[in-house]
Amino acid sequence: ERSLINAFKYIVANRPEKIAIITERSQMSYQDILNLVAALEVQVTTHGIRAGQTILFQSNRGELNIAMAILASIKSLTLIFSGISKATLSGIDFDYAITTEPEEAGSRGDIILVDESWFSLIGMVSFSENKRPQVEPASFVFSTSGTTGNPKFCKTGEAPFMEEMSTMSSH
Repeated sequence: ERSLINAFKYIVANRPEKIAIITERSQMSYQDILNLVAALEVQVTTHGIRAGQTILFQSNRGELNIAMAILASIKSLTLIFSGISKATLSGIDFDYAITTEPEEAGSRGDIILVDESWFSLIGMVSFSENKRPQVEPASFVFSTSGTTGNPKFCKTGEAPFMEEMSTMSSH
């Protein structure tokens, strides 16, 4: 089955130490990213996020964006990469929003703030080899500025997302 998580697990199995991402904050191997995914999986499950839900995700941290995309593949989520305000103003529906930005969290019950406690489980929990739920593959939604200056949202499935990511990584 072609999925983001299966492609990622293949790399981890063959070259876990290979560098997956370099950011201004850190350098992470494929195994490090998988450890981050395992920690995030515990956190989102604790917050009640289930397979098939739509999650808005807002972060400027590249490693978290990658880990959440992989987690979306595991949990068969629709993942919207956008700011909460932009999505809300555009009328985008979501079950939960997860953000690293405290000023976006507000007091809404469907907004979850990622804080440092989310990372305390890295290296303490292992990636679960449980089978994926029998629901649709993950979907990814990105916002664009559009020609009118108003945000437009584009949805893609897991396979086209993977093709785009492999094209970007080959340059």
